[in-house]
Amino acid sequence: MFIDFKNISDNSRLWIYGSAKVLTSDIQFSISKKITSFLNSWAHHGKYLTCSFTILYDRFIVIALDEDINQTGGCSMDGLQKLILKIDDDFSLDLYNRLNVFIMLKIRLHVLIQIC
Repeated sequence: MFIDFKNISDNSRLWIYGSAKVLTSDIQFSISKKITSFLNSWAHHGKYLTCSFTILYDRFIVIALDEDINQTGGCSMDGLQKLILKIDDDFSLDLYNRLNVFIMLKIRLHVLIQIC
């Protein structure tokens, strides 16, 4: 059962996939449709899984699963991985390259003006 990411438990299991390229709004829209469709029917042994996803910083696809409600297993995990592989292939995102390193820099530029 897909729920809003803001409502997912803080104890949820997370999968984070980092894209080698920026996810444009068009790509994010397409990815969101595919993931939402999958998560709405994601189940393990006939029980729907309480799950969600978000896209952060135009680079990261984050899937969350609340295992306190229902846990997942082999077949349902395989389904998720097949979906991510398909998304990776469709958009050439390089999601499974573990050599990619992501760094967020927050640089503040201070300008000092001296008035004489």
